[in-house]
Amino acid sequence: MAGVCLAGVIGFAFAHADARDKTTVARRPAPTRPVARQDDALKPHAWRIVARKYSYSVPRIEVQQDDLVKITLETADIPHSFTIDEPYRIAKRATPGHPVVFEFRADKAGAFDFYCNLKADDGCRTMKGKLIVKAKQ
Repeated sequence: MAGVCLAGVIGFAFAHADARDKTTVARRPAPTRPVARQDDALKPHAWRIVARKYSYSVPRIEVQQDDLVKITLETADIPHSFTIDEPYRIAKRATPGHPVVFEFRADKAGAFDFYCNLKADDGCRTMKGKLIVKAKQ
């Protein structure tokens, strides 16, 4: 009987101590951590490009490797496209009054041509620009 009573006292003591620990933990302020700032790599580098017979308003785009690139392609006259072959495989078409917005991660370093791949007018073949992706340092 004394063993049962002792077990009950010990059990009560552990339960009481456990409750006290929870209360103590609940009262402790949470450790403060610095608030994580948004990584610059998550912010897109935005470019507005207007395509018109027979050029792009921005013929050269320079970014760092792994930058997020956001392009708004507009056309002022006839349909035009923004096309980059390998490694990005981008082909976006805009028509007058209907711009197109797209994003891609510039994860491959190098110099890449962009051009209009439409055949609506022979001059479209002369529309060229350059995407320069600078390698990580």
